[in-house]
Amino acid sequence: MRATAGLVCLCSLVFWTQSARAARPLDTEDTGTVSAGHVELELGHSYTRDGPDDGSTGVGVVSVGVTPSLEARVEGGFQIVAPAGESTYAGVSDTLLGAKWRFADETMSAPAWLAAAAVRLPTGDAHRGLGARKADVTALLGASKILGDFNVEANVGHVVVTRDRALDYWIADVACEYAAARSLILVAESVSALAGPATPDTLLLRAGLVYGFNRSVKLDAAIAAGATRAAPDFIVTTGVTISVY
Repeated sequence: MRATAGLVCLCSLVFWTQSARAARPLDTEDTGTVSAGHVELELGHSYTRDGPDDGSTGVGVVSVGVTPSLEARVEGGFQIVAPAGESTYAGVSDTLLGAKWRFADETMSAPAWLAAAAVRLPTGDAHRGLGARKADVTALLGASKILGDFNVEANVGHVVVTRDRALDYWIADVACEYAAARSLILVAESVSALAGPATPDTLLLRAGLVYGFNRSVKLDAAIAAGATRAAPDFIVTTGVTISVY
């Protein structure tokens, strides 16, 4: 189960995405940002099954709009790990500090463009698989384009694993959101981590929905299935996003 806990931490680092439009439950970073001077709170839970092992993670994210195109955020979490045949254990996970900047707005013919960065601080217990031993750094470039009722998003990025540079890997994600109704958005995505010889590639395929309860509150749910042997069997996520105006 330590591998599963590590994968949960890996997903938290690489796919630290949350914010505008459907954002949650997608891992693909969108180009939306919180309005300047406003705050957005996200609370989420995920259940991971990896062979006979399972685990749960609770995550909280606070995002602040710095300027109309710049957003800063901090993320923390708590994990419960249940290895098959062993005692269940729990603890805080690593802390993420990040920012994203939309440096080009969408036009009729061109997508919006985003640059993002995150630092993962080793606040979790690495000896129990609840975090990394040293800080990791992610740099990411993203784009999005609205096509009728659809919004298509794509990311490419690189993760520097400071404890062992041989574990560095690339991110390649693609997502699509469909406005099925005034308050309902259907989402799907492909999330991949492309690694070197020291680490196998992983691929997750996710589908979910977002329901706008009102102007300030959005509910979300999704399920992801692993498409490679190194990925977990499945991950179920639920969450809520609250905008503070």
